[in-house]
Amino acid sequence: MVHWSPFVMSFKKKYPWIQLAGHAGSFKAGANGRILKKHCECEQRCLSRLMEDVLRPYVPGYHGDVEKDGQKYNQMEDLLAEFDYPCVMDCKMGVR
Repeated sequence: MVHWSPFVMSFKKKYPWIQLAGHAGSFKAGANGRILKKHCECEQRCLSRLMEDVLRPYVPGYHGDVEKDGQKYNQMEDLLAEFDYPCVMDCKMGVR
């Protein structure tokens, strides 16, 4: 089941940010080709571990925490920064 609640957010690049699922408002533009995602302690631990893992070449770079507008964020590499018209689909598979 897909819950569709689109919103468009403009970043420094000219591409629009269109999010079809997840938590709206969780992302902000960062500096130097980075993106900010609302802080999550569990996600921070996972991202930190991935930076030392064999999967490192396949995940966005993690650049620690940053505070912006009184809110704490995980700072990650923006994998879409070099594309003019990116079109991405994030598929997750698993069992609950």
